[in-house]
Amino acid sequence: MGADRPRPLANALDQLTQRLIEELDYTTPTVLLLARAATAQWSIALELEGTAGWIGARAHVMSRLSAAGGTVCTICRDPNQFQVLFAHDGQPDGTIDPLTAER
Repeated sequence: MGADRPRPLANALDQLTQRLIEELDYTTPTVLLLARAATAQWSIALELEGTAGWIGARAHVMSRLSAAGGTVCTICRDPNQFQVLFAHDGQPDGTIDPLTAER
């Protein structure tokens, strides 16, 4: 797991819009992640173009992100599903269906 070309984007919204309307080469799965620190304790990352599957919803990714006492929440939505997943201190902590509130 790693970033291919991490870099700040001054006009991220314009570049994202252009990328989404252009025809992509779907023969090579890609993931577009936009991330930044929100506060000293919180970060936010948006994962777009889940052509490789939703990377942020994979158990090993959530375990790494929540290791050493951290907490991670992943929200996934596509036309066929909508789920909220949690992990804490490297362990899966639960799932919530936001439409029914079932755990």
